[in-house]
Amino acid sequence: MYKKLLREKFKKIKNIPVPKGNKNCGLKLEELLETTGGEFNIPDFYDIEIKATQYHEKKEITLFSHPPYGNHIFPMQYISNKYGYPDRYYKNIKILKGVVKSNMKTKIGLFYYYKLHVNVLEKRIYLNIYNNFFQLIESNIYWDFDELKDMLERKLNNLAIFIAEKKIINNEDYYVYKELHFYKLKNFETFISELKKGNIYITINTGVYKTGYREGQFVDHGCAFKIKLINIEKLFIKQ
Repeated sequence: MYKKLLREKFKKIKNIPVPKGNKNCGLKLEELLETTGGEFNIPDFYDIEIKATQYHEKKEITLFSHPPYGNHIFPMQYISNKYGYPDRYYKNIKILKGVVKSNMKTKIGLFYYYKLHVNVLEKRIYLNIYNNFFQLIESNIYWDFDELKDMLERKLNNLAIFIAEKKIINNEDYYVYKELHFYKLKNFETFISELKKGNIYITINTGVYKTGYREGQFVDHGCAFKIKLINIEKLFIKQ
């Protein structure tokens, strides 16, 4: 029923140029569908999670964001302070931005490598940090399987992806929503399997507020679990 309703809404906006303004295609879509988006842990549109992207083989979809646990109250602020690098404008604040996978070590900054370790026995995903000699120096930050499973199954059991193109008309940017695809989540075991292969990965994004009353203060934008659009059917069944 809800898929039918979403298809009807899509028909009304399909192939119609929409002024981009200062919004990305996802926020603009929320406006067009007359929804403000779902809460952090529930779907956007009844039982359907909605994603929007401009099609390109390198485009990625954010599945969800989830904070890790560790030996410190604010784990991401801790590793940013200890292993990060100075912000470009606020040199006294250390930040950390990068992609971390299970199938390879990734260098972020000048001195450290990062890699995910999926521990099936402990049912945890660890964030391992190595020095330039590939010696493990940090392995106390982790995500619990149970919480990730709950998030995945509650928020992403049903998924709708809108594909948009960007067009320039009279020197102004427009979005044109061209396609709508529905997907069904396979299972959590597939999620873990694809995470091990590196097809699902985590992005770390800590920084500094550049404006407002908190300007110059540290900000944790969250750890997002992501997948490339071209790999979406490794985790979902197209309907």
